[in-house]
Amino acid sequence: MPADSDATLNAIAAELSVVPPRDFVSARAARAKQIDDRVLASDVKALRKPVLAAWAVNVLAQERRAELDRLLEVASALRDAQSALDARRLAELGRERRSVVEKLTELVSQLAEARGERLSPSTVEAVRETLNAAVFDADAAAAVASGRLTRPLEASGGFSVDLEGAIAGRAADAPVSPPRKDSPRSAKESAAVARSRAKAERAVRAAEKDAAASARSLAEATERRERAHEKADALEERVEKLRRDLASAERDLAAALERIDDLDAQVADAEKRDAEAQAAVDAARADLPE
Repeated sequence: MPADSDATLNAIAAELSVVPPRDFVSARAARAKQIDDRVLASDVKALRKPVLAAWAVNVLAQERRAELDRLLEVASALRDAQSALDARRLAELGRERRSVVEKLTELVSQLAEARGERLSPSTVEAVRETLNAAVFDADAAAAVASGRLTRPLEASGGFSVDLEGAIAGRAADAPVSPPRKDSPRSAKESAAVARSRAKAERAVRAAEKDAAASARSLAEATERRERAHEKADALEERVEKLRRDLASAERDLAAALERIDDLDAQVADAEKRDAEAQAAVDAARADLPE
């Protein structure tokens, strides 16, 4: 495919890479119908729908590039500090890297939600891993910066990030990171530094995943506790109402029993008067002359 066709395909791929996932298939078909070049149209039809995490990172890369550039600057500075064996600078940049990655991960979630896509915890973790991959690997950084990811990336310590099938269109058109400056050190030293860095990066990522899992567990436990408190409060209010109702019923019962006692006394008095009256009637009849 000629270079201008490559550029056109990549431009279309970038355009489709930020289309909401639910609309991707129809948008791809509509875009292909607009193309007269049969080969290019076929290539557009073959473009893969981005995985949700990749789509969300593409939105960041294309619509909030300044924020992403900050991460790429940190990544470049980290590579320079590693080349210079500057331990203090590496520690400082490591902290900054974690802070920027967390802020961008939150921003990506917000951008996705604003477009009607709520990211699950596992998708958020895939976004975080993709951003970390961009820090640890220059080619991964270029892939993320292209805004044409089809799947999330995985940071892999001292090894290159697997980019096979990760970029829509022609990967060669993705921005290329500046080459790293070689420092005057032996291959043995370089290998030792790479192993040490890979080990440290794995430990950091493991700790970050554990921290994220702990944060999710804490949030879930806190939510369950709040629901339990709400239920307990509702039950306490219900019990208090039942107590008030019971006290009122007991007062009504006492009044009713007192009323019954009064009526019993009145009935007894009436029965006594009735008996006396009946006795008087009987006595009067007995005094009648025969």
